[in-house]
Amino acid sequence: EQGVQELKILRLVPRKVILGIGCRRGKSCHELRQVLENVLKEYQVAPESICRMASIDLKKEEPGLLGMAEELEIPFETFTREQLQDVPGEYAASSFVSEVTGVDNVCERSAVAALRKEEQKNARFICRKQAENGVTIALLEAGWEVCFE
Repeated sequence: EQGVQELKILRLVPRKVILGIGCRRGKSCHELRQVLENVLKEYQVAPESICRMASIDLKKEEPGLLGMAEELEIPFETFTREQLQDVPGEYAASSFVSEVTGVDNVCERSAVAALRKEEQKNARFICRKQAENGVTIALLEAGWEVCFE
């Protein structure tokens, strides 16, 4: 009788996904992670592919966001209202977010703002604004390519 042969699988996961995030004040790291896990599962995105997290500078000291960036071992970048307003493109606008932050969308705009110049070509949203439990998330895949020489 032959045993089941063990499969040897190599899984390469490029770290090229930018997590744009917004949240209500006081959201815990656990609450944020739960929403993120739901979005990652829905869009079949490996958590290891996230290279950095971005939001508005009003959130730069938010404990839940800082804790999540630390757990994911990724940098957390923030941008001013003016920087986010200047991001070109069309975004899912929210009048509530605009009243609180001065900009109509935080998660999508901050993800785009976090793109490096070399990542802009072929960058695409994996998912646009997803809202759940006072948290908004957008996943943006930075442009990249594989080159075999």
